[in-house]
Amino acid sequence: RNTHTGKVMRHRAALFCDATGDATIARLAGCETMYGTEARSRFNESCAPEKASRQVMGHSTQWTSRIADAPVAFPDVDWGFVLDESGSGAPAETPAAAVPPSPAETEAAARAEAARDAVATVVAPILQKAMDEEGRGGFGCIAVDPPTILSESEALNLIEQEFAKAGVKLRDAYELTGFTRTRTDWNAPRRADAPKEDNWAFLSGDGDPGRPQKTQPASWVFDLATEDGSILLEYLSTGDHGKLEDSQPGVWCSVSSYDFPRRAERFRSELETRTNGVPVTVGLFFDPMAAGGRWDSKTQRRIPAPGSALAALSEEERENLDWRKREELLRADALELLREQVRFFIDWARKEGKLPAADEPSRPEPQPQPAQ
Repeated sequence: RNTHTGKVMRHRAALFCDATGDATIARLAGCETMYGTEARSRFNESCAPEKASRQVMGHSTQWTSRIADAPVAFPDVDWGFVLDESGSGAPAETPAAAVPPSPAETEAAARAEAARDAVATVVAPILQKAMDEEGRGGFGCIAVDPPTILSESEALNLIEQEFAKAGVKLRDAYELTGFTRTRTDWNAPRRADAPKEDNWAFLSGDGDPGRPQKTQPASWVFDLATEDGSILLEYLSTGDHGKLEDSQPGVWCSVSSYDFPRRAERFRSELETRTNGVPVTVGLFFDPMAAGGRWDSKTQRRIPAPGSALAALSEEERENLDWRKREELLRADALELLREQVRFFIDWARKEGKLPAADEPSRPEPQPQPAQ
């Protein structure tokens, strides 16, 4: 974007040299950057200071010249030093009036400072109804009413359709880096004072608090993004669920259990550790895992969720329902529940000013993306 005219141009190349002096382009592209003087412990440099600081080199000065009709004096500058032949310097005696920056330059500087200091990742809230009532289920020898699982392709198609209805085009996303992930060090022994290990703890995917924890850099390739790359969207599938678990390696069980709300909350906390790079907003959706309903121990009957396709049938019809028809109805329920999650995010993003209002056309601005 030209800071004077506002004109936007997109440049494509295999390699860019950031000569902004403040790593502005690198930060806007999502690259990892450092500002100031790093601490001695960062790279074990003996000449580095013990503590890090934001001290940097001064700006270079660019002069322009033109032919004059008569000799002119060198302009005075309030930040300059008079150098004599001995090499010693003294402050300039006559400060010159400072030239104020143009409004466009002020705006550009403000944007660069905001990109540097802002929290880099904002994870949108998830529909509370989904967090409370959906996304949980299991398969295996103890699953008497297994949920219906959506394929990732049909889920992503639905997400794209809902954004298209909102006037927002989506594209393939990119890999987000710069955040951290804390996991159990399963090779380390449990602490002597740790609570007794639960025999079923390995199924929770939440790790073992009785062992040391280790934090390491993490990255994630998101599913979709808005055209300007400012919003990243991820549909958490059953495969993603496994990636987000903290389970003991080598432990196998005939039961697969899923708790997407728990995994989504943990993923949110990990993403929010990213504080460097271009600011992005993240929208998380997950498989609703639509099932036959909740089990009522008093009546020994399964009660379908209100408003679901199964709820529209009589109890006799549900009992005699062909499994293929049941699967079809549950899949329709799952798609509708996912649609609710997506529409909730779109409404939230509009209220926060991250998407255009319903009566405004979408006007994406091209934006550099992190290198793969």
